[in-house]
Amino acid sequence: LRVGPVNISVTALTYPGNTGTGLTGGQGVNMYFLRNGALDWNLMLTGRQYYAFGDHGGILVAVKQFAQIDTFSYSLDEGETWTQMHFSTRRIYAYGLYTEPGETSAIFTLFGEYVGQNEWLIVKLDFTSLLGAKCQSSDYTTWIPTDERRSDHCLLGLKLS
Repeated sequence: LRVGPVNISVTALTYPGNTGTGLTGGQGVNMYFLRNGALDWNLMLTGRQYYAFGDHGGILVAVKQFAQIDTFSYSLDEGETWTQMHFSTRRIYAYGLYTEPGETSAIFTLFGEYVGQNEWLIVKLDFTSLLGAKCQSSDYTTWIPTDERRSDHCLLGLKLS
């Protein structure tokens, strides 16, 4: 079931949805990571999230939607582990989380307002120093799209190798 945009990195998807039989006003919506063409849904974060990829998919940042927040979460391993960071002494309502088109930057922009005020707030989240050295060829995973339920490595009528 889909309730929001799908973000795509080279080999995986993040997807807001639920595992129930239907949607009821967005109740029970969580954030999932889909690595194998959506055959398996791996729960990453609970609740509705604004999220964005940066650094060509090397970093994933998320903040809760429809909540008063003073923290954000980020993952450097495709959502397997998350680190929560405190960014403000005052809670805000977040209205969006973005990075530059193409998701190549490690700098994110969080838009919102302080609770109880009607003034825009822009928070810059810069992960440049966290990412360290440039990736080497050994850091990449080769991925061939296949239907893991079949043993003949066919996809859409073509044999893949």
